Amino acid sequence: QELIRRGYLPTEAEVEDLADITFEYLLEKCIIDEEVDE
Repeated sequence: QELIRRGYLPTEAEVEDLADITFEYLLEKCIIDEEVDE
């Protein structure tokens, strides 16, 4: 939403790529956080 507000309108393929990258990043971040907590 932030990108759209700044005038960036990604194509559907780009949205899917961004979603994949974001999901993988969050997954890695969560895994790292879990390892640190233990």
